[in-house]
Order: sequence, then structure tokens, then C-alpha cells
Amino acid sequence: MTRRGLPACLFAALLTGLATGPAGNAPAGTASAQSAPLAMLDLVSLETEQGGSELVEKLEGTVSLGHWALRPLPTRGGPDAPRRVAVSLPFTLHPARDGVYQRLRLAVVFEPTIRVVDLIPARLDEEPYASRPGGLDASEPLARNCRAHGLEPTVRSFGLGEHQVSWIFERRKGLRAGSKAVCALVEVAADAGRLSARLVVDAEIGRPLLPLSKATRPAETRLSWPLPPGSPSRETAP
Repeated sequence: MTRRGLPACLFAALLTGLATGPAGNAPAGTASAQSAPLAMLDLVSLETEQGGSELVEKLEGTVSLGHWALRPLPTRGGPDAPRRVAVSLPFTLHPARDGVYQRLRLAVVFEPTIRVVDLIPARLDEEPYASRPGGLDASEPLARNCRAHGLEPTVRSFGLGEHQVSWIFERRKGLRAGSKAVCALVEVAADAGRLSARLVVDAEIGRPLLPLSKATRPAETRLSWPLPPGSPSRETAP
């Protein structure tokens, strides 16, 4: 099964970290450079101290970026046709200092000449309630009707067909800290030698039982990678 021209097994390999790729901006040839994060982005909020009026910075949490994996796909059309490259971005959401992450936005801004043709995940919804509410057997009609309607998405993506994309992760009870990954399928010019992007992260921090939350300032970094050699062209049928 394929997803808009990208083999599902390749996306699965990228998302689970089984694929390896260029080490981004890290020095080549050393194991420590390969395993160290590309960047550590601090999530900082501004708030007033008790009894004061000046805004002070407070570190709320940290996101670390893993090494991106780039994989070229067969080109359709000929030597001058745009190349397609699958890009995997692993990252780690470290535990919040005080409270929980209720929302996280991860944005990737490629060069204007880049076009994103697929995003994974595109959308993930909350899981329905357990199928045995109140101890009822799952085969009972009442149990089968006990489901959550109007579920809210926990992951949404934006920017398909554009050069700047984003994913928003939301969970009122708090996002689970740990390693995650997103993936994009991009089209680049046939003669492109590098893939550059600006990555921006911000979050909302809150407590599960309180209605108020506080937003962090956007934290960003710039990254650039040499593109791997293109896959052989696959001529389209006349």
C-alpha cells in the first residue's frame, strides 16, 4: 500500500527511527556527533514575580531535536522534474518543570521553492471510551452505545501543498513526555543540493484541574542538510 507515491513501509521505517540519514549540522565521522541532539530548544514563559511588576523569564520545559532522516524517492517525469524526498523529524518532549503540556506546536518553514505534498501524522483523534462501561459486557447493546461522540483531535497538521507546515499536539490532561516523530514528503528542484529549514516550537503549560494556562515564547533554530543523491528517474507513460 502506498500513500501518495510514498511506500507505507518507508514512512513506517522513518517514523520509528529504523532509517538512518544525513547527520544534519553535526560533524561527520564520530559516534557522539551522531547520537547528540541537533538542538535543545528551551520553552520559556514571561510572568511577573509576586508583588512585582517586571516580567521575568521562567523555563517551562525543553524540546530536543534528533537527527533528521532524508530518503530520495524515484522521480516521475525525467531529469528536470522535481525530486521527492521523504523527511523524518524525531524529537523529544522533556517533562515540564511545573504543570503539564496541554498544547505543543511544531512548525517547519522550508525554503519558498519547496512544496510539501504529504504530512504524517495528518490527524489523530482521541481514543473512544473503554467498551465495558460500568462492568457491562461488551456484547450488551447498552455497552455498544457507550461511546464518545465529537472526539477532539490530539494531533492536527497544517500547510499541505505549501512550504511551511506545522503540527499541533493537544491533550487537556497533558501530553505525554517522551520521544515522538513527524514526517513530511517534499518536492525539491531537480538540481537542489541542500535542504534548509527553520524549526519553531512553542507550547501552552497548565494544570489538569485548572482552567488557566500560560503560553511560551516561540523557540527556533535553523538547520540545513546536504540532499542525498536522487533516485533514478521513472519516465511517465505517454
